[in-house]
Amino acid sequence: STRRVGVPRWLTAISIATAGIVAGAVVMVRMIDYKVWLRSQLTVPHGRGGRIAARAMPMFHRVFYGPAAERLDLGHDDTLLDVACGSGVFLDRFASDVHRVAGIDLSDIQIDLARRRLQRRIADGSAEIVRGDATHLPWENDTFTAAACVGSLDYFASPDAALREIHRVLQPGGRVFLTYGMDDDNEKAVAQVASWGLPQSTEDEARTLVEDAGFTIDEITYLSGDYPARYLHATKPA
Repeated sequence: STRRVGVPRWLTAISIATAGIVAGAVVMVRMIDYKVWLRSQLTVPHGRGGRIAARAMPMFHRVFYGPAAERLDLGHDDTLLDVACGSGVFLDRFASDVHRVAGIDLSDIQIDLARRRLQRRIADGSAEIVRGDATHLPWENDTFTAAACVGSLDYFASPDAALREIHRVLQPGGRVFLTYGMDDDNEKAVAQVASWGLPQSTEDEARTLVEDAGFTIDEITYLSGDYPARYLHATKPA
């Protein structure tokens, strides 16, 4: 005969609880890994996932492009530099009438997309897309009349060095539009950013960073809504 031995209830309860803890730990590890992966893709899109990230980023950065073009007051006679240009959407859609545009990015994926998007302007010599580091811009002093860096400066390892380079390549009187940090009075947004391990700065820190690079700040404003990004519009003294 076969003897059936029942499993004690306490052992069943412990087994279920242990399984729940293990499953929760696995989910947390995957979440942490996902956050690390996402931060790396936001910094420099790469690999298969990078192609998806590169195509998605303009959807999130689109809210920056209009204010950037408006604050810079771009005209036909301008020469514009887009630092961390991504796939070239800002240069293509918001600077199409600008005399000459240039973009630089660290991501091979983004550079490929930007060159495809701007291939006609590149062919006629009115656009240039370069793979490179924002802390070592490959242009001569006083080359551009305007510059932008949106949705990216927060992720730079040396934002101060990048701003000094932007200052160097801008002509005296040149304008720059930046996004850097968010409204530090918005506690909910700050907490969300912190939960993802993303960088944050106060308004005073942002102001000091830009002024120490040699710029005069003309205006600091904030995007309304759930992500109150900080906009800085500044000028290189004439």
